[in-house]
Amino acid sequence: AFGEQSLYSASTAYHNAGFGAKSFLRLIDGASNIAVGYWTAVDLLHGSSNVFLGVQSGYNASVPLTYADNCTFIGYGTNSTKDSITNSIAIGNGAQVTGSNQIMIGNPLSVDATILANTVIGDLTHAKTFKVYSANQLTDKKLKS
Repeated sequence: AFGEQSLYSASTAYHNAGFGAKSFLRLIDGASNIAVGYWTAVDLLHGSSNVFLGVQSGYNASVPLTYADNCTFIGYGTNSTKDSITNSIAIGNGAQVTGSNQIMIGNPLSVDATILANTVIGDLTHAKTFKVYSANQLTDKKLKS
């Protein structure tokens, strides 16, 4: 742990790495987590195999993320709008997942949305446009017309 109060409450947590002031501030138990950046995963109490990279990644003042497993948050302010999630990924400044088993790429207020093989890129609620492609429309990483 590097940084003021990094892994401050860790009592039964092991194989975790916190780099940055208050990273994993409240983590009590969990294993194989990494947090890099100021105020990362500050409310996480329990969880394993998570990655938080970027200032305030994993932090949501409205809905604290207290439990997460197998999640990845990359970018400033990446987080979840729901507590207790698994297997979710948020990438990009302000990207938010809304539950388990999701991938969000980009800030929901600034990108359009694309659905590709059951994966949402962007936010359908705020998107100006969105496109839907099925897996059989893809060949050699190019979309069929």
